[in-house]
Amino acid sequence: MQVPSKSVITLISLIIVTIFCVGCNSLANLSPETRQLAHSPSPLSPQTTPTPTISVFDRFNCLPKNTLRQKGEVVNVIDGDTIDVRLEGGETYRVRYIGMDTPERDESFFDQSTAVNERLVAGRTVTLVKDISETDRFGRLLRYILVADTFVNYELVVRGYAHAVTFPPDVACQGTFLEAQRTAKENNLGLWADTGNAAP
Repeated sequence: MQVPSKSVITLISLIIVTIFCVGCNSLANLSPETRQLAHSPSPLSPQTTPTPTISVFDRFNCLPKNTLRQKGEVVNVIDGDTIDVRLEGGETYRVRYIGMDTPERDESFFDQSTAVNERLVAGRTVTLVKDISETDRFGRLLRYILVADTFVNYELVVRGYAHAVTFPPDVACQGTFLEAQRTAKENNLGLWADTGNAAP
């Protein structure tokens, strides 16, 4: 086998370096947008998979998975557990939160619980999740309320702004709310700040 001479090897090396330099100069003369495309990975290149966001339904297994869900905009906050929602169809309904109860207008802590509820939902798009009942005896829709990844009913209880209460047959999240209330009491939050055992 004949080994290439030094001159042949040198010539090949010069050709490779020239081709490389021409390519570099060509890329340098491209516009920033084109240069970005040149550096973009091809569809076959390994991509970093984004970490999936855990949905509120994954975090709160108690939420019914196969019941009616509706989206709407909160147009009015009545108190700590009642809102008016304009559904996507255009109709507005009064909605009562399931599984918890906040102070009435003539009771202490009414203003605080209403204010927190306003901060959570006022003007926001919410998802209404049905349990079993459609409405209460006053004609209000009974629903669990979700805003993005926040379970509002739970949030009000765990922060101490609502008591956990159960009105069968809407009991899917009863255990979750009782645990949230236990947490609020242990940490002396909201309604539980003074005595730790405020009456509902």
